[in-house]
Amino acid sequence: MSSPVRSRPVAALLAALLAGLTATLPSRAAEPSGQGGVAPAIPPAGPRVSAPLVPGAVTVESLERQLLIVSPHAEPERWADLHIRIAQLLLAIQPSLDDQREASRHLIAARKVVSPTADLDRYLALANGAAEGLASVARITSNPGLLAEAAEEYRAAIAVLTPQRPKDWVRFHLSLAWTEAERSELPDAPEGRRAAALTAAVASTQAVGPDFLPELWKKTVVVVGSIAGQWVRKHPSGADPKLADESLAILRRALAVEAERPDTFDVTTRASIALHAVDLLDSRFDATQDVGSLAEARDLLLASIADLKRKQQDDLAEMHTAALALVLGKLGGAHGSAADLEASVRLLQDLLAKADQSSVPATGSWTGSVIITLADSSLRAANQFNDVEHYDRYAGTIRMALARLTAANRSDVIPNLQARLASLLVARHEIAAAPALLQEAVGLLQSALRTNQAAGLDAAARQNRLDLTIARHWLARHHRDRRLARAVLADQRALTKGFNRATETSDWALQRHAVAMTLKLVAELDGKPGLLDEAIKRIEEARAAMEETGMDMAQVEADRLDLYRLRKAAKR
Repeated sequence: MSSPVRSRPVAALLAALLAGLTATLPSRAAEPSGQGGVAPAIPPAGPRVSAPLVPGAVTVESLERQLLIVSPHAEPERWADLHIRIAQLLLAIQPSLDDQREASRHLIAARKVVSPTADLDRYLALANGAAEGLASVARITSNPGLLAEAAEEYRAAIAVLTPQRPKDWVRFHLSLAWTEAERSELPDAPEGRRAAALTAAVASTQAVGPDFLPELWKKTVVVVGSIAGQWVRKHPSGADPKLADESLAILRRALAVEAERPDTFDVTTRASIALHAVDLLDSRFDATQDVGSLAEARDLLLASIADLKRKQQDDLAEMHTAALALVLGKLGGAHGSAADLEASVRLLQDLLAKADQSSVPATGSWTGSVIITLADSSLRAANQFNDVEHYDRYAGTIRMALARLTAANRSDVIPNLQARLASLLVARHEIAAAPALLQEAVGLLQSALRTNQAAGLDAAARQNRLDLTIARHWLARHHRDRRLARAVLADQRALTKGFNRATETSDWALQRHAVAMTLKLVAELDGKPGLLDEAIKRIEEARAAMEETGMDMAQVEADRLDLYRLRKAAKR
């Protein structure tokens, strides 16, 4: 990601900036404009060495010698001018990356002795030049340290600014936002970089609005949406709620302005803003289970789809339709609405049919995402209807989707779909015995487990192992197979430390519940009622974890009461 100014070669950018800086001495700096912006005129890049400070040829070395006898405290203007001239010389002829980095460091040294009160424009220009130079070198070398230094220069400028200089306020906040966003993409990026990026982007909106510098305001809205979308996808349910709400408020306002003044944003930008708002609303639901957030997302998408169809933007309308299907699937699951779930499945099936008839590649990531969403909605719908007919129908839907992905060799998403189909088949067996479907579920989960283990996806593999023990539990229960039941119990106990209670609470609780049920089965098949004490201990652990996180506890409560009943009967 990059802002337009960053497409300029760094050497040319710094050279133009420095020429402007040395053209106006601090005592004659141009007055800042009312709305901010770099006040000194910046002439085109050219020969950049001013009159020498001392007789003789001017070189980097000669200027560095001058620095040895100049005090930054006693002669701050001379100190700053020497550093600026050294930076000019370093950039004079085909500068290397080291030259560019060194020039930026000299600009930082100059900035530190310039008073922002006496000459704010010069201070800002030096901070901007240093930051741009460091960031450009950092991008070429993938150096996170240089990006961090660039971010600090932007922060130094922001620290002396107020929204009364709106152009500078927006420019430096957006530059900081993009720099922090870039830092977040680097390997081993420190925590919180995306949040820092979004915080800066949100702050950029404080100085502008739809009626004051509207073009600049629109730019800030676009940046907030873009970074917010990345942020919530990285932290879907752990995003800072205050920052998420501030971002959502900005996007809501933009959509309201668009509704009042059509074509404020071009159609693509308006569509992106709507999708980013939906991302934030979806994240809020994941964090709070607030169904109102999903309802707002649904209404927003319905309005956006209608607008896009009126404007004959079919591709964008299909993207929004896929998002609507996801929202309806979640909404149907939260409300227990079969109608919403059915609508989600139908929308996704229609999208896949259109993809088959168009130029959209069957192996594309977008099509793969639609198929995964279809599987989710189908699974939720089957659970909601909870009858054989619907389980079989939706299992057929997922099997067709899985066959499509298998033919396209989409190994990145096939295990995901296999796990979903297996869950549906196990649920189908629970309401009407179908051992062949259980065996199919076991095969699907074994395949998913092998693929995820080979890819080094440990978390996904652990979930596959847990689901596999549950499917095999039902097989042992159906066939009254004592040997298989004991093997399943051993596998489930081996997973006892596989999940973190704090960060994987639902899987942790599911594992405890599964152990309790298999202990009950082994106690029954082997005639060992003493195992019921351990089963009760495990189910109480599962119940406590579920209660803390607001999970559905109906099944665990029923199983808990049954265990206490069985233990009481065994002690008679």
